[in-house]
Amino acid sequence: MASSPWGGHSKAISPEQAVLLACALADQRQALAVLGQTLPAVGDWEGLRKAALHHGVAGLLYKRAVESASTAIPAEQLEALRALTTANERRSLRMSVQLLGLLELLYREGLEAFPVKGPVMAEALYGDVGLRHSVDLDIAIRPRDVTTARDVLLAAGFQQITGVGIEIDRLLASECEVAFKNPDRELVLDLHWRLGPRFAHASLPVADLMACARMTTFLGRDVLTLSREDLFVVMCVHGAHSHRWDQLELVAALGAWGSAAAESDWMPLLERAAGLGCLRRCTIGCLLMRDVTGCALPADIDSRLARDTLAARLAGRARAAMFAEGLQTSPKDGLGGIVWESLALDKPALMAAHFVARVFTPGTWDWESGRIPRHLPRLYYLSRPLRLALGRFGRGGSE
Repeated sequence: MASSPWGGHSKAISPEQAVLLACALADQRQALAVLGQTLPAVGDWEGLRKAALHHGVAGLLYKRAVESASTAIPAEQLEALRALTTANERRSLRMSVQLLGLLELLYREGLEAFPVKGPVMAEALYGDVGLRHSVDLDIAIRPRDVTTARDVLLAAGFQQITGVGIEIDRLLASECEVAFKNPDRELVLDLHWRLGPRFAHASLPVADLMACARMTTFLGRDVLTLSREDLFVVMCVHGAHSHRWDQLELVAALGAWGSAAAESDWMPLLERAAGLGCLRRCTIGCLLMRDVTGCALPADIDSRLARDTLAARLAGRARAAMFAEGLQTSPKDGLGGIVWESLALDKPALMAAHFVARVFTPGTWDWESGRIPRHLPRLYYLSRPLRLALGRFGRGGSE
């Protein structure tokens, strides 16, 4: 075990954990110094590689390993990392081309849409589409355009795989996205009208984000994208609700944003977060970024964030949970996780509303799965809290 160079980690960590954390460090020289000390002490290379995949940092690990020029890495392990990285680069490039094609389809119909996460985020943060792993593509669109966008996708050979047979008004009122699949392209697309959890009081309306969206060039094409401030906000909302900060790359991405930020960027970011109703979640993201990636905050911003002691406690819990069970912690969900999510909201009234909604409200997945008897739907509302307490749901309570 080795002493941690990260101020946010008070206990000793293993060499494998230190290597993973070095992937997230914003300062390259510091990262290489840590790797120089820890790579020779690594004993579980298989576990390290699997953990890098779990945390979404396999590409970053390979990049840092090559930069370190360390002879402590077994040749077969370096080759395995190279193969993983190359495969992800090819997949990311293929998905990038598919993304541009989908955006063009929507643009032809006069629809405004922008990509969320995925290759465009990787390019914006790391300058390399291959350094983030994307399971599917995500496109955001205004609620009023969802019906038209759905028709365009169906005509292009996509099949709707969530919310099937549910009226569009009900989907817009109860969910935040609908998923499509194109078997011929082996492609899954999530079409969003809100970002974050499906409950309105905790998610971000695409219409609000569209107001600050800007044009950028991606692979030689002009595409609409999130503003820099909104990119940070969306990452924090995604980390807080979809993952509860269980993957290291979610924090590394914030570090990449912060390392490119000017001192004058931080106050507008916090003001934008407050305007969107997610200041505490962005505060948690800033604290995780500072303590995990070493990306320093301006002194006035640091002192401002320190006033939110609840955010500091939640960030501390998220940081501790990231490696609580070793290299590949699987955070437990259920009522405890919902409490964490609720406390991360800005106002007590929103906390209470989110908790009640998450505990008692079934989503379209619940209805589609057949787990709710159609003739006895009230039983589900009554049994849901018990099932959550017993951990009978997957991540997010089967939403």
